[in-house]
Amino acid sequence: NLRVLQMSQGVLEHLPLAVLGIGDDGIIAVANRQANALLHPQRDCLVGQVAADVLPEPLTRLAIEAIAGATPNVRFEFDGRQVEALAQPMSEGATTHGAVVALIPSLDSTSIAEGDA
Repeated sequence: NLRVLQMSQGVLEHLPLAVLGIGDDGIIAVANRQANALLHPQRDCLVGQVAADVLPEPLTRLAIEAIAGATPNVRFEFDGRQVEALAQPMSEGATTHGAVVALIPSLDSTSIAEGDA
């Protein structure tokens, strides 16, 4: 149903945390606006780019582990902020394969995308 698909896309886009979908080919297929604001401010959209070329190394490593079937997490510093990242493989029962990555900035950080709070 088209309406359900549009609602799902709207929910993903407006989640209050950053979400990435990375294909098993290493290409970023999904990046909501929080992900773009956190990881790629003032640059082109992350979608369609090679993850290893545009993401911090700990995040690239996390995605590779998830694509391989693990459910890793990592805490790292990016642009002066502590960020926790959690990943989940996307393969079992899915028509596409890759990893879903959620990024949660530390609670003492300011809003990822100013004005979105």
